[in-house]
Amino acid sequence: MRCCGQQTFDPRFSSCCKGHLHQEAGLSCCNGTAYSPLNSTCCLGAVTTGVSEMVSDCCETRAFNPVTQVCCESRIHQRWPDFDCCGTERFNTTTHLCCGKYKDTIVVKPSAHHSCCGKESFDKTTHCCTADTLKILPLNDTNCHTYEIPPSPGVVTTSVSEMVSDCCKTKDVNPDPQPDFNCCGKVCFNKTTHLCCGKDLDTIIMKPSAHHSCCGKESFDKTTHCCTADTLKILPLKDTNCHTYEIPPSPGQLLGRDYQRGSDQNPANTPPCQRNGIFQQRCGLDCTYDPQKERCCINRTSHSGRPYLPGYTCCEGQLTSTPGISEGRCCGSVGYDPRNQICCGGKVTTKHPNGNQCCGEKSYSVLDQTKLCCSGVLHDLIGCSLEGAECVGTRIHCPQSETQCGSILHPQRGLHCCGEQTYDPDKDLCCAGHRWPGKRGMGCCGVQPYDPGDPKTKCCSGHLHSLQAGHHGKAQCCGVHLIAKASLQCCASAQKQLPYPRTPGLSCCGHFQYNTTQHYCCAGHLRRATPAVRHRENSGHCELITSDTQKALHELCKKTVLIGSVESMAVKENGYREVVVKNVLQIHVEKNLIALRGTLVLLLNHCSCPPLAKDGLYLFNLQETNRTTISDLSTTVSPVYDLLSARQWAHLRNASTCS
Repeated sequence: MRCCGQQTFDPRFSSCCKGHLHQEAGLSCCNGTAYSPLNSTCCLGAVTTGVSEMVSDCCETRAFNPVTQVCCESRIHQRWPDFDCCGTERFNTTTHLCCGKYKDTIVVKPSAHHSCCGKESFDKTTHCCTADTLKILPLNDTNCHTYEIPPSPGVVTTSVSEMVSDCCKTKDVNPDPQPDFNCCGKVCFNKTTHLCCGKDLDTIIMKPSAHHSCCGKESFDKTTHCCTADTLKILPLKDTNCHTYEIPPSPGQLLGRDYQRGSDQNPANTPPCQRNGIFQQRCGLDCTYDPQKERCCINRTSHSGRPYLPGYTCCEGQLTSTPGISEGRCCGSVGYDPRNQICCGGKVTTKHPNGNQCCGEKSYSVLDQTKLCCSGVLHDLIGCSLEGAECVGTRIHCPQSETQCGSILHPQRGLHCCGEQTYDPDKDLCCAGHRWPGKRGMGCCGVQPYDPGDPKTKCCSGHLHSLQAGHHGKAQCCGVHLIAKASLQCCASAQKQLPYPRTPGLSCCGHFQYNTTQHYCCAGHLRRATPAVRHRENSGHCELITSDTQKALHELCKKTVLIGSVESMAVKENGYREVVVKNVLQIHVEKNLIALRGTLVLLLNHCSCPPLAKDGLYLFNLQETNRTTISDLSTTVSPVYDLLSARQWAHLRNASTCS
């Protein structure tokens, strides 16, 4: 239960908006107004109905469908091919240009070579546009500049208008893509011939070869020289001050030497850090060691090294004395002897006899019949045998004397659970963890009890709806909503089911609604329509039905249908999709036919039919010409029961849909 103002409510049945309780689950709040995100949208505190928030965008305070509409600043227009926004209006990008400093003036585009110059257009093959005065001049005019990236690094062009340029930080350069150019500070440079160096990456210098890199504001050849980390000096590789550390990838930002030399930090009985002439291998940045007799321990943060002998263990750059073994194990940054110690919860503790397991920071033996570990807490079993003991979070549950329902322990044994409550299945009904006394034998719609044969109610994805007299055949489920089939269209995919107003020329592609003159739908994905592919819209109707068992039951009446799980799929060159379906049941209600068909290969029109999920459970009706119906039963809790139970079967045989 939750609080709503001064009231409590169950979010499975009700919603709360600004302290006001609404008798409908799943509502959101928009500036104090309750709304359903499945069929409405909140934009800047205003609710637009009829457009689901799952697929909409906002145009200031109004919502729109971005598949069929476009927002031009504050105005919503129908989306047309080859049209774009210019201010609040639309324009044809093939015949017009959108010009002006604020991109709000539509001008004629005589050819593909024309571009904008202020609020006018000009032919780029014969004229230019001056950057300062925005005048159109012939290309041979002395005031007509070219707009190429300067070949000399560090030279910034001043002749490119902000109407056509992009920025390199704060300076303007030509927006045409140049793969070998990049920014260095505020200017462009050629990455193949120059380097960008300096602490702030703002100095451009020559790059004599591909082996050259930065050392401060200079360049050096990495194959013959090194750059010292502390003084940023370039030295020959054979110099004793030349260490073999890697230069960082960002030029000009080298590692600072913030470590201490190890000669003053060595633990007792470890070799000195620096010795003259006899040790050939480097250990970190500041030490040497003899790999035949010693080992090297390097601190990954400071990169300083420590040579050490057997009897020590190196963990995360720290040395721990572990006498008696060549090298121990690590517990974080601490070494330990695994023969008599164990690491539990990041701490080293003494290992007890047979104490080979951890429970939090304690060790214990799995053979100890008096101990039980529950989520890191070690318990002594008192009054409860190990065979019957169970964990409930960090606590112990003894089935011999109590019943566990979720996280609650009830002090009686042998009870049935409904959520965290107990119930009597001979008298009560349990729906999704909610107990309903005296409702035994009824069905569940989400958390509510209902009679599936009652023509006055309809269950839609766990939400129970009441039907008015005579409306039983005029309404259908669309996700959790019950919609009028005459005025609303349900667009469904495996993920969502959303209602849309029925509009001529608009159709469904998955859970999106789209304009059939501009797009076509292929396997649940929208594609731009062209004359060559527009015929695919008429290649056959293939509908996906989700979360409406009653509509799936209608398919069972006078038709032979198949129920099975998808094993695999393959798209063929002829535009068809082969679907391998396993564990197939063939059903025909009127003929009392139920047959096991094993595995079948079904041939579906690839573009017309929606995508199917591997291992998903589906009902296929393939008998109508140019029309295929696929019902998704994957989200149904008990699909076989819902379809074939005695109650549903009798209802079907007597219903008008099967007459």
